[in-house]
Amino acid sequence: MKDLILISILAILTSCTSGQNEKLTAEEIWGKYIETFGDKKDVKNIKTYSSTNIASSKFGEIKSEVKLKYPDKVYQEIEYPNNAKVIYIVNGDTGIVKSPKGIEPLSKDDIANFKQMALIFPEIHYKQFGYKMELKNDTVIESIKLYNVEITTDNEIINYLINKNNFQVYQTISGGYITEIIETKIVDGVRLIKSSKSINGENTMTGNYIKYELNGVINDNIFELK
Repeated sequence: MKDLILISILAILTSCTSGQNEKLTAEEIWGKYIETFGDKKDVKNIKTYSSTNIASSKFGEIKSEVKLKYPDKVYQEIEYPNNAKVIYIVNGDTGIVKSPKGIEPLSKDDIANFKQMALIFPEIHYKQFGYKMELKNDTVIESIKLYNVEITTDNEIINYLINKNNFQVYQTISGGYITEIIETKIVDGVRLIKSSKSINGENTMTGNYIKYELNGVINDNIFELK
């Protein structure tokens, strides 16, 4: 009888250990990361997004105001330390940039990148886009164990370093830029980035979101290309 009990206990322990050591695929890790955004229904129901961000570096502060209208409208106004303003507008497959130099058309690549922004949560569409998703070697940063999921898009490679404990992104690496997520905030049941730090060589920039609005009213006039 004791032997049977011991065998049963060992079987349970073995089962638990196997579950803990089970190796997740890139797709499974990505699915768990997407779940950290919030309830799937709430996330998919977001059709407009507005935010104000203050980015600080050794060169001064940059203020950025963004208005997104799903699926392909973007308005971004950037104010630089010298008070110069640059405005990016994308409406469908067309886009312009307004600066002190005048109005110029955006390149196809720039328009494609802005249209990704217009999706508000572009990561939930990566599989639909057919982007390659590959699990690279795990890594550890400041004692935090991280998965490394590499995404190959149409024009770049992005490495998402995802915390093994809570499946939130710790860092992204793309095009020489390392972006660390410092803090997130729950807004209307959805997790958004509150502060981050970007490093490119010797240049470091910290960004803090001071205002958000989800599903607010955005006048279509701001997306007029003129």
